[in-house]
Amino acid sequence: MDDLIVFLLGAVVFAFVVTAALFAAAVVLAGALVLASLWAFGAGLEAFGRDFGGSVAVRGGSRRVPRAPEPAFELYVLGQVFADLRHGLEHAAGVLGSTRSQIQVWSVKYQKGATWPIAIGVIVGGYVGTVFAGVLGAICGVLVSVVVGVVAGVSWVLIWLLRFADRVRRRVRHASYECPADHERFALPVYLCPACGAEHHRLVPGRWGIFRRECECGETALPTTVIAGRQKVPQQCPAGHPMSGFLGFAENLPVAIIGGPSAGKSTFLAGALVELDAPDTGVYIEPLSESRDAYSRLVEAMRTGVPPEKTVDEQRPALVAEVQGTGRSRALYAYDLAGEVYSAEDKVRGLRFLARSAGIVLLVDPFSIGQVAEDHAQQLQLESAKVLPSSEDPMRVYERLLSTLKEAGADTKEMPLAVVIAKSDALGVQVEIDQLASAPGGGERAWLSANGAGNLVRSIEQDFKQVGWFSLSALGRMPDPANKSPFTPRGALAPLLWILAKRNIHPSPQAATSQHTAEQLTGTAADFPPPSPEARTRNASIVTVLASLALIASLVAIIAVSSSTPNNNVAYASNESAANTGSGSGADETSSTESTPITTSTKKKTAHPHARSAARGPSLTIRRHLEDLNNAKYNSAFSLMSASYRSQNPNWESGRSTATPMVNIVEIGTPTYGDGDARVYVKFYARDRNPSEGSDTQCRRFEGIVQLVPEHGAWRYEPKGNSLAAVVEPSGDSNCHP
Repeated sequence: MDDLIVFLLGAVVFAFVVTAALFAAAVVLAGALVLASLWAFGAGLEAFGRDFGGSVAVRGGSRRVPRAPEPAFELYVLGQVFADLRHGLEHAAGVLGSTRSQIQVWSVKYQKGATWPIAIGVIVGGYVGTVFAGVLGAICGVLVSVVVGVVAGVSWVLIWLLRFADRVRRRVRHASYECPADHERFALPVYLCPACGAEHHRLVPGRWGIFRRECECGETALPTTVIAGRQKVPQQCPAGHPMSGFLGFAENLPVAIIGGPSAGKSTFLAGALVELDAPDTGVYIEPLSESRDAYSRLVEAMRTGVPPEKTVDEQRPALVAEVQGTGRSRALYAYDLAGEVYSAEDKVRGLRFLARSAGIVLLVDPFSIGQVAEDHAQQLQLESAKVLPSSEDPMRVYERLLSTLKEAGADTKEMPLAVVIAKSDALGVQVEIDQLASAPGGGERAWLSANGAGNLVRSIEQDFKQVGWFSLSALGRMPDPANKSPFTPRGALAPLLWILAKRNIHPSPQAATSQHTAEQLTGTAADFPPPSPEARTRNASIVTVLASLALIASLVAIIAVSSSTPNNNVAYASNESAANTGSGSGADETSSTESTPITTSTKKKTAHPHARSAARGPSLTIRRHLEDLNNAKYNSAFSLMSASYRSQNPNWESGRSTATPMVNIVEIGTPTYGDGDARVYVKFYARDRNPSEGSDTQCRRFEGIVQLVPEHGAWRYEPKGNSLAAVVEPSGDSNCHP
């Protein structure tokens, strides 16, 4: 009986011990599972957050490239964000796989003996954490996609509203784009980047930017709307002729000067400009840049007694100028082509600007009328060199003009027509006109009717409702090579003022002192600086904020895991020898660097950390690598190194973890690009905090060039290509802070 009791007690004790052991094993297994799960989950989530969050902060960084057909970067939320999301998830998946492998390797030492529950728990936890992180990554991807979709939808609504507003503005102000050189009208000019000269054919709100777009050179942010200053961007017509920003901003006032050969069109225009330039006209005029030389030649010739040269160019650029009286400034286009154009019907039909004219000046050479020529035949024979009668009957010129206008569908009833009798100072014509001043319609109309141009008068009054009758002496006297006194035009300005009045431009005493628009629409590269760091992240900030709210709980877990789980990455080394040698290597490294001098361009100071994204990819990678080393984030630092270096140095992380290096960054330069790689000038101080095999606890200054190579669309640090000098600093140097 006693033996039975002892046996039962022994069985109870054995059962208790086994149960306790199993319970302890279960607790250890569960604990190991949880810790391993958090380890794997935290590593993957941290990798995703750093990759995607960093990409959002710089809008794609080195992966961001211009999007054809425009030489500009696409609006971040309309495309690049999805590529960055995919890259972040792929990077996180790679880190998860690597972390799970590390967990399995770490569990080997616990697989034998009583610690086997730890090994099992760690292995299972690695898979659980990987699966959980994968599920969360998928949820995050969906969330970001939804948020980006909403932002993209709002962006497109804003884009179309801004485009509509621009069309309304142009319609209200009657503004249009028309090239003064080739007389063609088009929807938009070609805008040229002031920094690199790239041609932007559609500088409007769109997928390349809502309010501004970043040129492919990264040096300018060009405004996409007139309100933001688009007219200040240098522009040209589609054929390549330069145009002032004022053209297309203000209302166009095309004035066609029509007449046969030698009718006096250029002389009329020169006389009108001279009279308009007088201070008491009440109308301000300032030639635009493309017409300044032509304007100066015309006015200077008149002021030196030299008649304007006969126009021989059948495609002569229009003279364009800002003109202002009452109200806003307008863009005056004065078309003065060779008279031979108006002698051929097919050539007149090719003048598309005629149908768009705000007014037409019809120059009538009185001595081209048959009856007048006969009446003054003897005098004309003596004075023909001075009078230069036109060879084209004004009636023929008018018929061709009218035919062209009707074919183009122009409303001649609403188009002002100024009929001007030129050369009225010759052979007493003006005296005859003045004698008929009291006749109905004025002396000019009566004189034409009485001197063989009655059909012309009747035809004009039948087809046009707004007709003005004028006579002028554009030179003020007969031209004489011996007389170099300035010409004083008489009556040349009146037809132009009459047409301007029909377009609600009246003389005003304040015109000369008013604020003139064209002066404000000349921009330089300084007016369009590169996007600021705030502008670079503005469109992507909402994505970052909303995604962060969804991941905030996981980030807390990442912080906890990062501070408690072992790190398996390696510390930074200036190059391979500096990574594994002590202070004695400093002299060798210095001498090797002396044979590879650092040029001034290589050591060029870097810009602000948020400078041009396309250029800062390699610089950003090496900066992150150094910062991760200093912050004991060895795994992250190791992931920024080249794949070949990592495969050849599998123990790199553990060595750095033991030495716990510090790094004090002084300067990271801008990259230069070679045959598939990038080189960056760096300067920093470093030392190992803990002595270990191959480490150096002395403070050393590293300076020189590091190499980075592209891998899977990202830049990775390649230590084998370094050219660095390492100099040991005096003991106690403050650059190597504790």
